[in-house]
This record gives sequence, C-alpha cells and structure tokens, in this order.
Amino acid sequence: MKKLCLMLGLILSFTTAAKADIVFSTSSSNALAGSALSLEVGQSGTLHTWISNSSGNATARIIGLGFSVTESNTSVVDAVLASHTIVNGGRWISANAGTLNSNGNLIHNSASAGVPGAGILSSGSADFILHSSFSVTALAEGVTTLSFTPHTNAGNGITYQGITGNQFANTTRGTATITAVPEPSSLLMVIAGGCSALLARRRRA
Repeated sequence: MKKLCLMLGLILSFTTAAKADIVFSTSSSNALAGSALSLEVGQSGTLHTWISNSSGNATARIIGLGFSVTESNTSVVDAVLASHTIVNGGRWISANAGTLNSNGNLIHNSASAGVPGAGILSSGSADFILHSSFSVTALAEGVTTLSFTPHTNAGNGITYQGITGNQFANTTRGTATITAVPEPSSLLMVIAGGCSALLARRRRA
C-alpha cells in the first residue's frame, strides 16, 4: 500500500509539474489585458506573448520554449518582417525568433533554450512573464484567429528542468483575434458610390 501511494504521488507530481500557460496580449505590461486586435486595412499593430510556469514545483523551471503561431485566415494579416523580438532577461542562452510568414504560419518554429538554474521559475498562474512581441499588418478585410502550435522539432517544445520530454501538450494555450476593417477613405468611397447609384436611379425614375 505504501508503494502504491508513493507511485500515485509521483504520477500526480509529474502532471502538476508540467503545467504552464502561454497567452497573447495586446499589452506589453499586462498579460491579461485582452487579445482582440482591431486594425484598418494597411495598418499595423503589435501583439505580445506571455508565459506563466504554474507548475507549483519550485525546481521545475521552464528551460525550453518552442512554438509556432498559426492563423485561421491567412489572407487577413501578415507578420511584419523581422518584428518578432524575444525578451531574454537572462533566461535563455539562445533565442531564435523563427521565420515569419513561412510554412503557412505567421511565426514558424520560434525556439528559446535555457540551462538548469535559468529559464522560468514556477510562480503561479497569475504571474506571467513577457516572452516576446511581434507586429502584424492588415492586408484585407476579415477576421483571423491566432493560435500557438507545436514546434516541428519535438525537442524544441516546452521543456522543464527535472522533467523528461516535451510538455507542450500539457500547456494551456490562449488565442488572439484580429479584425481588419476598411480604412476610412475606402469606406467613404463605398458610401459615396452607393449614394451616386441611388441618385441616378431616382433621376431615371
């Protein structure tokens, strides 16, 4: 019975230790400020990625963080080239921002690696750390949803000190919504065109 309890304890500690949260935010100072971005066509805006190590295990530091960012509608926005910036803060010995607008992803295969004793310490689900920032430009009217997806190399997922394997699947991941609307001048042209067509019909009548 004692051995069974010990085994259950180890299983529970493993699943708890693997927990993290990664979210988008429109703010570089508040992870929970919201992730809905509205842009006029041709306008650029910035989103930020935040991570929280909510494992509750003081030794389970996140020492590897890899992901891609996909979009549900690829015609609405493009990432601004060279705009993905990773905030190091002494956490990472290497930080690769990934490639932008590549392989069907807005951000493709971003990966940061730390060493034991560095990385992101467990701090609770409410204590987020700013990981990176990137800019997008609205290309056409529409709505697109951004999501975090795994790095194509399983070794570059979310890894912890003292825990074996990629823990990306055990991570709570947020989404962001970008809405692109017509620029005011285009909207005025549409309205003006509609009014002209209406006046022409009345004259013919």
